[in-house]
Amino acid sequence: MNNETSVQSLIADGVPTHIITGFLGAGKTTLLKHLLAQKPVGETWAVLVNEFGQIGLDGALLDADADIAIHEVVGGCLCCTSQLPMQVGLSRLLTKTKPTRLFIEPTGLGHPLQLVEQLSEPHWARALDLRAIVTVVDGTRLFETKLTTHETYQAQFALADILVISHQDQMTSQDHQQLAVMQDQLAQIKVIAPSLLFANQGELNLVEIDRPRQIGRQTRRSLLHVSKKVVNVPQDLRASEGGAETIELPYHYHEEALAQSVGGWRLPADWIFDRDRLLMWLLSLQGWMRIKGVIRVHSAQKESEWLALNLIPAQISFTSHTGNDDNRLEIITQPNVDWDEYEQAFMACRVDVVTA
Repeated sequence: MNNETSVQSLIADGVPTHIITGFLGAGKTTLLKHLLAQKPVGETWAVLVNEFGQIGLDGALLDADADIAIHEVVGGCLCCTSQLPMQVGLSRLLTKTKPTRLFIEPTGLGHPLQLVEQLSEPHWARALDLRAIVTVVDGTRLFETKLTTHETYQAQFALADILVISHQDQMTSQDHQQLAVMQDQLAQIKVIAPSLLFANQGELNLVEIDRPRQIGRQTRRSLLHVSKKVVNVPQDLRASEGGAETIELPYHYHEEALAQSVGGWRLPADWIFDRDRLLMWLLSLQGWMRIKGVIRVHSAQKESEWLALNLIPAQISFTSHTGNDDNRLEIITQPNVDWDEYEQAFMACRVDVVTA
């Protein structure tokens, strides 16, 4: 069967497809976990996750069940790099799993307009029922001008059919007032204002976002005052299909792209780290934007357990995890950091604990 025949076999499917976008740390993965928990028995759902770095962490953090297929496209951005990895990954995901519903989570550093336009092309439009575009916004960070004036943040905000505001329980009256101001500004450039939903700890019913798109492709393009120029990303940081599965452990990388520095580690599962020492080191770092990890740790309470890390400067989260095939840690930070120093500090957190 050739590629054309394979695509044709998908055309009649009309798979409901949800794009969950939002800046780093907005709460996309947390929201997605709650949405996946609502899968009816007997249905097969699929998730296409794009990660800016090369490690591949969101798939491990989602910890989905057997009827949810997760495919990661790592090392770049679906929205601004070559379309080929996304096209190949999505085609394989659809043909292999034939899902009844699809979720796509782009990297928080990605401009979503190009991705939406790719999925609106005729060969995907017939296969996918693209639903309302969801943008997750942290309601406690609306006064952070470094964040809210970022071009990608503004593009994600402007593209939304539905704005999901996270951390509502921590919002002040000033936060709510600022949100109203931003909505008014958005209403001035859009024919139809986006719907507004609130989600504490990611809790949101699927039916609330399972809506048709509000604005057509051509209208939306004319409303967005953003550049459509493809970002020049170093070749070895471009999105790769299936690359994370061929990494030999132990593995470390670091690169600079999109005005950020990103680096990470994948280490054997039997390497164990001191929980408190690890957390103290990570929280002592300066200038970082995002830290994610699934790490096997030792503490005074437990000889060995898995810890899931999901950190932004304003929200520190680490919880017990069911486990993983290997240790993974990834940091997005300011350019020109000393990654050798980072690695030495990370390895200093390792402990020799023998477990069964």
